[in-house]
Amino acid sequence: MKLLLTSLGITNRSIRRALHELTGKPIAKTDLAYIPSAIHAMPDGGVYAWDRVRKQFELRWRKVALLELTAFPSMEKTHWLHQLQEADVILVDGGNTPYLSHWLYASGLAAELPRLLENKVYVGVSAGSLIVSDSLHIDKQELHNTGVYKDDQYGDIAPPNAGSDKTLRLVPFTLRPHLGADYFEHVSMEDMERQAAMVDTPLYAIDDQTAIRVEDGMVTVISEGNWRLFNEY
Repeated sequence: MKLLLTSLGITNRSIRRALHELTGKPIAKTDLAYIPSAIHAMPDGGVYAWDRVRKQFELRWRKVALLELTAFPSMEKTHWLHQLQEADVILVDGGNTPYLSHWLYASGLAAELPRLLENKVYVGVSAGSLIVSDSLHIDKQELHNTGVYKDDQYGDIAPPNAGSDKTLRLVPFTLRPHLGADYFEHVSMEDMERQAAMVDTPLYAIDDQTAIRVEDGMVTVISEGNWRLFNEY
């Protein structure tokens, strides 16, 4: 299994080189299945969704299939599955993580991903990276009181009846992105230390110039920025 887990996507040459090595070919010869679903549960999600789609086309993939998880239950399974089967890379973008968790399972994609990733590369961006890790950080008191799934570090509040804390657990560590980003309030190194104290697994805190490469169980940090591993193996 090959994964490239990022905070903000293909943001520098080192991360782009790592993707090239995982696929064995340049982006211009690579077919992408792109899933931006998590962004729709964010304020002004439609505006951000267009910006995310535009950025994928700017990377100049050979072909891009745009797939929406919330539409999968109303479609013939073969209509969305074959597009994933034909892709070289499956990229799951960022947004509201508990919402993404819900729709990964409700859409049926969670059940198909292990087989798909036998011969494809998974690229995660923010929520798309968190969702394959060991666990999410959910405010348990909020969940108990309201039934709403909320990640209070990133401000992700899932819509009613459309949240989950299930992850795919494709890797044996926890991941927290956007280290030091000025557009989040609670992502300082001290915040990450507190997050690490809440989990029993290794925790990678990564900034927007860093990615975690996982290939056949081997974990490598790719970075032109800042990162830290807590609770080392």
